[in-house]
Amino acid sequence: MSYKKIDKKAVKAWIIARTIFLVIFAAIYFVGIYGFLMPIINNTMERLIINILTVIINGYLLLYAFLFPLIEYKEWKYSISDDKIELVHGIFVRKKIIIPISRLQFLDVNQGPIHRRYGLSTIRLNTAGGLHEIPALTNDEAEEISKNLASVVEAGESIE
Repeated sequence: MSYKKIDKKAVKAWIIARTIFLVIFAAIYFVGIYGFLMPIINNTMERLIINILTVIINGYLLLYAFLFPLIEYKEWKYSISDDKIELVHGIFVRKKIIIPISRLQFLDVNQGPIHRRYGLSTIRLNTAGGLHEIPALTNDEAEEISKNLASVVEAGESIE
């Protein structure tokens, strides 16, 4: 089975989205911890623990924002055949999800503001078992896939 990759612009879009999250989180975190909590803590050991946790949390968030998108892009692939959709992704744990076409209940295509800027869309595949996504497809790819899958969902047939 041949797999397709998501669009390379996904990396930029994910980095921008995660950087926005990082800035907002850091502002709230630092105001909460260093503006309100630290002034009332007099114990040196507690201050040291909070500082160590701050370094660990911020280190992880920096990896999440700038390194993980590169790895995620390399690991994300999908395949759509006549009878199933396969999704393969994961950084630490690789997941392979197989969705029988006959199990699709509905699907939708969406774009956030960052994806819209890069001409990307995400297809959400809804089944009784849950929600699955194929992220960061070009708008044309997403439109083509959604038309093919929508006709299958509506007709209850296999892809032609």
